[in-house]
This record gives sequence, C-alpha cells and structure tokens, in this order.
Amino acid sequence: MVFLRRPTVSAPSTRTGWASAVDRFARAVHRYSDRIEMIPDRPLRNDLREVGEQLDAALAEVRRTPQGRRARPAGSAVAVRAILRAGTLCAHATETALAASDAARRHQPDEVARQLEVVRACAADVHALTESCLEPQGR
Repeated sequence: MVFLRRPTVSAPSTRTGWASAVDRFARAVHRYSDRIEMIPDRPLRNDLREVGEQLDAALAEVRRTPQGRRARPAGSAVAVRAILRAGTLCAHATETALAASDAARRHQPDEVARQLEVVRACAADVHALTESCLEPQGR
C-alpha cells in the first residue's frame, strides 16, 4: 500500500479572518474558565481564577477593537496570527492548570507552584499578543 499526501487546498480558501480568529480565542478563554471551575482545590482554583480574569480582560480588549481601536491594518495577517496564537496559549494554560490540579491532588506543592507559574506566563504572553495586534486609532 502506498501512502500519498493529500493535495493541499489553495491558500485563499484556508485563510482565517479577524472575526473567526477572535471567535476561536473567545472559545479558548471560555474553555479555560469552564475547566478551572471543576478544580477541587479551592486555593488553587482562586489563583487560577485570577489568571482567568486576565484572559477575560485580554478578550474584552480585543472585542472592543471597533470602539476607538482597530486591528493593524484591518484584519492584517499578523494581527490574525497573533490572536490565533493567543487562543493556542489559552489552551496550553488550560492543560497546565489541569496538571497543577493533578499535582495538588498528589500533594506536590512544588509542582503546583511550577505549573501555576507556567499558567501565569501563558497569560502574560496572551496579553502581550493581544496588545501587539491592536494599535490606537490615528497612527
């Protein structure tokens, strides 16, 4: 049996636009919030909620784009990639938060602290990405 590569679809039809990228980012942020609510360790859950608030703030900023701010030039590929990357980092933060919960269940405080720092770093990167794809009007 010979395995052949599937033909690739032409680039224009696979492009993701600004609205689709923002929707994917929003789903990743909401998924993070949903998953951390299931974490039984209350102090850890509270720490992760603080990170979730940062992710929510980044999402709100992106959604406010038409109100006084705009995407670097209207839906540029760079801005879209930044938002898609932010969604990927939210997914990574979700998985890391669940790993922190698992470490808490196994009574490994050093591992919990390490995982929590990774989640915070992801949130900081998300914030930087969302800021990088937005610029004040008039520039």
